[in-house]
Amino acid sequence: WVVLHGFFDDGDAMFRQHLRGAIFKDDSVLYFVGVVVLFPILEEIWFRGLLYTPMRREWGAWASIVILSLLFAFAHNNAVPINQFFGGMIFAYAYEKRRTLVAPIILHMLGNGALAVVGWALVKWQLV
Repeated sequence: WVVLHGFFDDGDAMFRQHLRGAIFKDDSVLYFVGVVVLFPILEEIWFRGLLYTPMRREWGAWASIVILSLLFAFAHNNAVPINQFFGGMIFAYAYEKRRTLVAPIILHMLGNGALAVVGWALVKWQLV
């Protein structure tokens, strides 16, 4: 939001448009299940399960975590990718420490779930 506000005349309008358009194209239960359950599983299998291990062998843990977090952020095609970058860092660090996809998948689900509920409430109660 801060970045949007700094670059555009009406950052608040850009944020509201982004929230309504990108997060809540459909408020169905199926959409919520996709965002909170399916997408975190698929993204963690792709980024941490398939890409991280070979990258770690080549470049080490921290370089791989940073590079994949950048890719993770830009893969989400958000106006403000910094949130996804830090999310990617947290998910990769959890994978590095636990050596299982369960930890980043659960964290990813919790993060997406919290954002989905807050975003839904903001739109539902017309706060944005």
